[in-house]
Amino acid sequence: MFKTQTTNNRLQTGYTLLFAVITASLVLGVAVFILSVSKKQYDLAVTARESMYAIYAADSGIECMATVSVSTTTAFTVPDCAGAQIDFAGSADFAPQSYPTFTAVPQPYVLQVPKIVMFENERCALITIASGFDAAEPTKVKTVVESRGYNQCDANGPIQSTRTVERALRLTYR
Repeated sequence: MFKTQTTNNRLQTGYTLLFAVITASLVLGVAVFILSVSKKQYDLAVTARESMYAIYAADSGIECMATVSVSTTTAFTVPDCAGAQIDFAGSADFAPQSYPTFTAVPQPYVLQVPKIVMFENERCALITIASGFDAAEPTKVKTVVESRGYNQCDANGPIQSTRTVERALRLTYR
């Protein structure tokens, strides 16, 4: 049997176990805190990386459309974008419409449905081009190119997911 020492008629056992439990609890608490902070930092790093991919896709879409030839009588054509020929000429996506910021004199063609441009690594951009007469200067044609870049895409466009990031750029020129 175990023999316990007494001092002044008091039992002196159990202090080592108490200190061991307190120390283990403190170490476990610190470890859980460090793990929680590390997980949050990892999630932020992944989100920043995916956001960068989306903005690069949007920028690539803008670059593809920067050479677009626009007039009020013909449709838009793009010679080459990400290795694919994109031709808006004669597209059913065009219809005489007025763009909200433009006057209705005369109504030019406006791209109604965005075109999907696929890039490598399953990135894509939805590109919309609108052209019309500027409300401030009715004799000048204003063109707006909007590119929405996505970090996750398939053949049908952006994937609907909580991990999908969208970034948009708009280029306006006269």
